[in-house]
Amino acid sequence: MLYVITGEHYAGFEHVQGLLAACFPGEGFDVGFVCLTLGQFPTKRKFQQASLYLSPMRSRLDWNATRRIVQIVRDEQYSIIHKHTAHSAIVVALAVTFSRVSMIHRVHIPTLRNAIHLMRNWINATVGEIDLRTAARLITISQSLGQYMIEVWFGKETSVSFPTVSPNQRHAPNAWPPNGI
Repeated sequence: MLYVITGEHYAGFEHVQGLLAACFPGEGFDVGFVCLTLGQFPTKRKFQQASLYLSPMRSRLDWNATRRIVQIVRDEQYSIIHKHTAHSAIVVALAVTFSRVSMIHRVHIPTLRNAIHLMRNWINATVGEIDLRTAARLITISQSLGQYMIEVWFGKETSVSFPTVSPNQRHAPNAWPPNGI
């Protein structure tokens, strides 16, 4: 599984990604990270065993970042790309299309409600809808957000609710592995 992250900060969100990534090798997944910005994640991450690739993105339409992700997927034989942010939407959607692998998108907040500026919300939501349609699965952080994604965006065949697993839990109850992944 190849995580595509911004990598700019190292806060709770990035810490959780590292903790989850540390669990996946025990489940039969090789894990790597692609950072789209040069930031704190490479030096502060806890799970240092995972491969780390730097692929700085100059814009949301950076074809070079897409090309680098496709090359990493092919060279390292990743079969799943996992992403979280609307920031990487176009780059990752194209990489998924060109590399012909599955994408999982973890939804933390609906893109319509993600930014303070109305125009940015609308642009993010429009791009996000196109991007999310390429996802094999959507994983939401709560049941209510999962229900929202089913009702407003997609159908039950795509959206999956998946409670976050704490580092002390081996598996979240009735959540792993999600069907079809």
